[in-house]
Amino acid sequence: MILSKNNKSIKTTIKNINVMDLKQTFIKTLSQYLENIQILETLWQEIKRTT
Repeated sequence: MILSKNNKSIKTTIKNINVMDLKQTFIKTLSQYLENIQILETLWQEIKRTT
């Protein structure tokens, strides 16, 4: 019984860690995406300015 309860607790902990990993990865990816948009915007402004 105790072993079963511990096993369930470990599984829950692993799921929580995976969700945290996913959230961190998502935030990092989103941040890079927004940074790329900013770079593209800057380039576009530069192109418009020089043509």
